[in-house]
Amino acid sequence: MTWATLAIVVVTQDTLPSSRATVAAGLTIGLAIGTRTGGVIALAYLGLALALNAAEFRMRSGTLPRRYVGALAGRFLVASAVAVAFAIAIWPWLQIGNPLRQFGIAFRHFGSIPMSYEFPHWGERLRTDALPLAYIPEQLAARLPEAFLLLLAMAAVFGVIGALRLGRSFADKTALPLSVETSRRLRGLLVVLAAAAMPIVLIMIQRTRIYDGIRHLFSSFPCSR
Repeated sequence: MTWATLAIVVVTQDTLPSSRATVAAGLTIGLAIGTRTGGVIALAYLGLALALNAAEFRMRSGTLPRRYVGALAGRFLVASAVAVAFAIAIWPWLQIGNPLRQFGIAFRHFGSIPMSYEFPHWGERLRTDALPLAYIPEQLAARLPEAFLLLLAMAAVFGVIGALRLGRSFADKTALPLSVETSRRLRGLLVVLAAAAMPIVLIMIQRTRIYDGIRHLFSSFPCSR
């Protein structure tokens, strides 16, 4: 996931990603999917990156030609196809039947492993299939080093500020646009912020069964390495 996130950040560096960046994103996303089913979320990060590129293009040119939109969609399809092909190549489970069906079976299985028991947590007794909404944040606060938590908090603040600056630049046509370099940096920052926050938010909303702290969460959390 770390390499996939890095490759997707590279995609944000040009409003129309190069073929090399597109293929690199596809290969690393395929590696993430072939390692853990949750790696499929990287395709959402790629979609976000391309949407930010499109917003940047429209802000600079004042228009969004169909040809450009088609080229962006083509980049997404190529990266997705490369990701799927590479995941199939390195994951034998996908090779013994319809790959999409096989992936669906694995995704549902690992998302709802039928394991239910009580365990101690901050002086309480919890069940793996009835975790409170705050379980993941509390686990992160307890297990991660204080310096790392501070850096995460700082990154979140800078990410929100960057998102507001970028959004204002895209929406307010009367405002002075950001420099190309600043806009490029902020687009990459937003991708990293999404990659750090989305797995946590999704697991909290879905109330995914977690039976050994946050080990499984780290497989889709690029900032954990």
